[in-house]
Amino acid sequence: MTPRRFLVLLPVVALTASGCAIGPSGVMAVDRPATGIRTTASLYFLGPAGPTPVVRQVAGPTTAEAAVNTLFAGPSPSEQARGLSTEVPISPRLVRAKAGTGKVDLVLPVDVSALSPLAVSQIVCTAVSAQRSTDPTPITIGITIHGGGGFLGPLYCAGSRPHATSRPPEPSSR
Repeated sequence: MTPRRFLVLLPVVALTASGCAIGPSGVMAVDRPATGIRTTASLYFLGPAGPTPVVRQVAGPTTAEAAVNTLFAGPSPSEQARGLSTEVPISPRLVRAKAGTGKVDLVLPVDVSALSPLAVSQIVCTAVSAQRSTDPTPITIGITIHGGGGFLGPLYCAGSRPHATSRPPEPSSR
């Protein structure tokens, strides 16, 4: 082997033997940790102080549609034993939802004009909570509910006592 050829091959052999000189690195913070598919949602049933979140399993990934469909099934016997109730009419028919950034349109299997303010709050706060778990980026999430030929919204879940309101919450209330 000629000296010139040796000098050309020396860096290649050295890099290969040293593993390209990439040393160990420490922990680097980049974003939220990876998580699996979430299958629980906060459903808002009625307690002594008004709408109260209850964590419940939902069918499939947590979405506004899955959460509100679970809400329409009503509180479980154990939740009822704890004093939780609902004003959302129990329905075997499914809710449909279309979600976008900062908004969700729900098509309910009931006439929205017949819903009480507490039922509307239960639906809106459940949908907001589920959508926030899917996309935590928007500061506010507006929910429009359709059913029976009418609609309500956009509505927002706000306050230390969750309730539906037509005014978006202040950014600091998130």
